[in-house]
Amino acid sequence: MNDSRFSNMVARLIEETARGRMAWRLSEPPRSITIGTEDIVGLYFEGVFKGTKFSIYEVRYKHFQDEDIYYWNSTIVLAVVDNDDRVLWTQNNYREINELYDDVRRKASGVDRLLDYFR
Repeated sequence: MNDSRFSNMVARLIEETARGRMAWRLSEPPRSITIGTEDIVGLYFEGVFKGTKFSIYEVRYKHFQDEDIYYWNSTIVLAVVDNDDRVLWTQNNYREINELYDDVRRKASGVDRLLDYFR
């Protein structure tokens, strides 16, 4: 997807997250993501923006070079999820998504409050 609207959307999610106007909560990934696969879902976060439920998470997966030869790789996924936890749309492999994921993890960790203690 090479659409400036997508980049603008992710930039807005980053801004809303940074300003604390969009809250993300750590959650268990829905079965629709994990069932029938050997992929490993790391931290899974959900948040709502403008009535749309988003999730962002890391997926670790086997990248096969041959039938028996593989290595583990990972990607960050941004998804739109419905109220029944069905994944309606996903996007990955964008620098902006990685930046959003880092911001969400930082907010969830509470590290900024901890660092404020050491001022």
